[in-house]
Amino acid sequence: MRLRTSVMVLLVWAVLLLPAATAAVGAPAKVLVKAEIMPLSAPAQRGSHALTTLVLTPPEGIKINRYPPITLKLTAPKGITLDAAEIKQGSSEPIEDPDDFPFKTIEPMKIGFKVEPGAALGKTSVKGKVNFVYCVAKSGYCERTTQDVGFDVTVAPARTN
Repeated sequence: MRLRTSVMVLLVWAVLLLPAATAAVGAPAKVLVKAEIMPLSAPAQRGSHALTTLVLTPPEGIKINRYPPITLKLTAPKGITLDAAEIKQGSSEPIEDPDDFPFKTIEPMKIGFKVEPGAALGKTSVKGKVNFVYCVAKSGYCERTTQDVGFDVTVAPARTN
């Protein structure tokens, strides 16, 4: 009887402690690589072309891999035409030398777009997702992640001079 009670107590403790133990040895906490599309410095006039950039800033000790490439997919509202709905940076082919896996420098990704002559005046938003693989330099742990990104466009009337 005493053995049965000891086994039951042990099982209860195992059930209670298992989630905590799993969390302690599981994947590292989500790494927050800053993905920011720079705001436009001025309203965009109807009929004009504008440019902004996406900047990825990993925290200390985090590297962003060149393969698979960083992929930015954007969706524009009516009145805004993107130069490209998908922009990639990095290598489309596997990289053999591990020293070449991470970007040495991550260049800002250029996002060009045209404001159509008939675009509605006022503020509108371009939304999208950026997808990339980051690695923790110390442990070698790598993970693919996707982040929501976007930017606002204030549409202004075209100049009439």
